[in-house]
Amino acid sequence: MIKCRYRTGLNWGNNNYVNDNEGWFPSKNIVVQGNNISYTGGDAVVLIATKNSFIDHNTVFHANYLGRTGYANAGIWPHSSIDFTMQYNEVAYTHLEHGVVDGEGIDVDIACVNTLVQFNYVHHNDGGGILLCNYKSDGEIGNHRGTIIRNNVFYDNGKDFDKGAFLTTSSAVKDVSVYNNLVVATNRLSSLTFVLSADWAKIGKNENFTFKNNIFVGTGSVNGRFNISEISYCKFQNNLFYQVGSKSIINDSQEQFYYNPELNIPDNYDGYDKALMFRPQNPKVFIDGLVFSGMLDKDMEGNDVEGVNYLGAFSK
Repeated sequence: MIKCRYRTGLNWGNNNYVNDNEGWFPSKNIVVQGNNISYTGGDAVVLIATKNSFIDHNTVFHANYLGRTGYANAGIWPHSSIDFTMQYNEVAYTHLEHGVVDGEGIDVDIACVNTLVQFNYVHHNDGGGILLCNYKSDGEIGNHRGTIIRNNVFYDNGKDFDKGAFLTTSSAVKDVSVYNNLVVATNRLSSLTFVLSADWAKIGKNENFTFKNNIFVGTGSVNGRFNISEISYCKFQNNLFYQVGSKSIINDSQEQFYYNPELNIPDNYDGYDKALMFRPQNPKVFIDGLVFSGMLDKDMEGNDVEGVNYLGAFSK
């Protein structure tokens, strides 16, 4: 008897997988766009085994509303997909109750390669803003690499200190770039974890993460933590931290900024247009950024940013 071999990191499928070009038959050019999805029992949007696909311009509120003990659910996410884009989505109020796990607004799941997460507004999700995770099957680790998280607004995510309010990464996730995001915490929690790394699948540390030009800010003083102990090579460069803890929260603090970006905070948070109201007012934000290869040519508001040295998601 010939045993079926699955795509690495997974235990689903019926064909004999050889590699991503032979024996794997993903759905191609799938677009989930312009939907308003609320109060789903579990996940809101999931695309599995796709190539060149999109989840964009959707509104997702109260995903995982019912919750099921022992299940892992989030708002929107790809699974075992290549060249995937999530953009212009508002994802909010994802629940973390009744014994369910995860609960993030966005997830880049097992064995995803080259995922773009950009121009999203992610707020008030119990499990945190975004999850990156990986696994193995038949002894082979999934090829999760190449995720880029850029030009998003994250506001008041994370139910407690044990969740990654901004980002959680677990188990052999590789080559991740995180830049020009605006991450805002309130003082709803006196202490919170902005970045949480782990190896829950017991398959090895995460590798090669870079954080550039991001703004991490508390609307009141919070005791922030960046747990990067399960990431091999993690570089923070040219980020702005304000009211999120001492300068020792990351190792290379000498390359960072610590002034008030002077945010506008909207009175009401619902609606994608509210993300644009978080624009900083301090002009230093728009001259202190690094310019580097691969940056987007537009900011969160659609402004041309070629050659513009800006921090966070807005260029002016």
